[in-house]
Amino acid sequence: MASHLIKRHPGVKPNNWEMTWGERFEAFDLARKAQDGPAFLDALIKARFDPVPTFDEAGKIDACRQLAARLFESSTDQWMQDRFKECASATTSTDAASAVHDLLRGYSESERAKSVADAVPRRARLIARIAQSRQDNSAEAQVILQLPTPTHGQKEHKGAYDQNVAKLDALKSRVQQQSDEAIAGSELSHLTAIRHMPSLSRSLWFTPFTYEEWIVDGCDADWVTFPFRFLIHAPLRMYRGLLDKWKKTKDADAVTNELAAEIFTGAYGDRLVALFKETPFGADADAADVIAVLAELRDALLNRRLQSVTLLAVTQAEGIIWRYAALLNSSGYDVYETNNGKKIAGKFWWNPQTCKYEAPSSDDDKRDAKRPMNSARDLLSRTRIEQAFRPNVADQVIAEYADDRNSLAHGSLIADERLAVQAALLLGTVFQCIIGYEAEGRPACPY
Repeated sequence: MASHLIKRHPGVKPNNWEMTWGERFEAFDLARKAQDGPAFLDALIKARFDPVPTFDEAGKIDACRQLAARLFESSTDQWMQDRFKECASATTSTDAASAVHDLLRGYSESERAKSVADAVPRRARLIARIAQSRQDNSAEAQVILQLPTPTHGQKEHKGAYDQNVAKLDALKSRVQQQSDEAIAGSELSHLTAIRHMPSLSRSLWFTPFTYEEWIVDGCDADWVTFPFRFLIHAPLRMYRGLLDKWKKTKDADAVTNELAAEIFTGAYGDRLVALFKETPFGADADAADVIAVLAELRDALLNRRLQSVTLLAVTQAEGIIWRYAALLNSSGYDVYETNNGKKIAGKFWWNPQTCKYEAPSSDDDKRDAKRPMNSARDLLSRTRIEQAFRPNVADQVIAEYADDRNSLAHGSLIADERLAVQAALLLGTVFQCIIGYEAEGRPACPY
């Protein structure tokens, strides 16, 4: 266990059930690793109390009820409410601890066993999706190869198709080697996210993809040029409608027009504020300052001030990504090193293909590992924080908005409706990614 759960201050355990955000995350992690409810409760008591108290049967039941009430009494999910009631009505410490164990994990033992039992056909379905997507990307790349004089943009697209093929090949190899427990763990993490996520986030959740399926989805050949491919948390019907329109027309303006009426409203500005409040920063000392900026963005949306919307949304999205990196780094989830006051990837250089810290192999990567990180592009391309934002969002920030941000900031790019809509939606998606990743328990895939 990391230091936050065991000792909030050096050498001092909390001796209570009040948990900071970081302590809650570590409690979730402990619950996933614990064999059963009683073992989880015993380990949690040892982690939080010094000297370790001796609880009788009634004391353990009361401890479980206190813990459940502190963390989950306000949950709106029916499954969570049922487990909460089981804890509240338990007459034995084993039953109470089992209910709390399920609450913290976000799934029951029977659900875990079923996921493991279903792993073989799930693996086969995933490999079939990978094969189809690989075939689609190869076909699109071949079309460009046959052009007599491809444009710069078409060459960029060819590179994206080739990169998708490489990602899919690496993913197939990884999935084939994953154990049934690992395949099940991917699905269970998503189940946990659905049950732990607040109701607003759940209403906007895009689709029940596991991490591996996110990668396949991000390698869809039609998404290479889709201007809203990052919109992973949009309601499913709306997103599929946009994607279908793009596949039929390849008209960015037509797709933008589908969204503009909903985005240039006070309601969308209010949604951004609500999403920010759900993030780990929503209760920070400076949260009011961020909300004030979002209020300015709301006004700009309501009055269709395209340049203001784009500038505010792009810079706030980058700022939130940096803020989240700092939060992760301070809670033992290493993202970067600090060298003479500058942030570098250093020993925490991240390989997104293997999902591990690895020493960079190429000379360029070795130089980048030591080079100060000054942008969200640097963070997402060099560190493990890319996992929180999943391929489509990370790629969008790295490939497009990093360049647009500089041009916007220097006044050399005048925003149009498409850029403004993209920027406003990207900020909301960044909030959603952080909320979802926290709700999942910050999984480091492969599981």
